[in-house]
Amino acid sequence: LDIAQKIFKFLPARAELDVIGWQDIDILSH
Repeated sequence: LDIAQKIFKFLPARAELDVIGWQDIDILSH
């Protein structure tokens, strides 16, 4: 359960980084 909690806590942060990363790529492509 402890490992699962760490994964679930990590996923939202990863999702935010992915969104920020895609925005950065989109800005650079323009």
